[in-house]
Amino acid sequence: MTGGPRNRRWITRVVSRMRSFFPTKEQWEKWSFPTKLGVVSAYVGIIGFLITVGLILVPILANLCPGSCDEPLSPLPGGSGWLLVGDYDLRLQMYTRGPFYKMVKSNYDNPSHFPRKGEKVEITALRKLIILDFQPNANISRLFDSPMMKASLESRDYTGIEILSGTCVEVRDVRIASTYEMPAAVWIRIGKPPEK
Repeated sequence: MTGGPRNRRWITRVVSRMRSFFPTKEQWEKWSFPTKLGVVSAYVGIIGFLITVGLILVPILANLCPGSCDEPLSPLPGGSGWLLVGDYDLRLQMYTRGPFYKMVKSNYDNPSHFPRKGEKVEITALRKLIILDFQPNANISRLFDSPMMKASLESRDYTGIEILSGTCVEVRDVRIASTYEMPAAVWIRIGKPPEK
């Protein structure tokens, strides 16, 4: 019964302290122009910092949520293939497209912006499976070659297999373009995850 009034008093104290960070109308009118400019600049800097931190943390926190793995994994030629799971800006330290996966199981202690070998991830958007110079029932000789080995993909590199959102896969390999000129493509080679 005492929780309600106690909570209201706590909220009142918090709001009161927050108000102290902002000048009253009388204080604002008394300040000189350089002071006003400095205060506004500080507010803009704080807001920008919070937005940047949020953009960095949201993908990491989203990956910590357990996946559902509702969709079955389609048969893979040679048991593997490559998926593009996002574009990552190395300068801004954030994804500009994606990430199109979230973490399900990892054997690593520290979090990462990128998937790592041996991790189990859930694909969160429809992805096309890539194998360089693929020929159905014939050529999978470049199964382990990263799509980054070509300047641009050709129609024969697309296997015709689509990995649906909600599909869980095991990360067998990771390739990230190391360039600061443009967002780096993040590719993973996938396989069927272990049963246990």
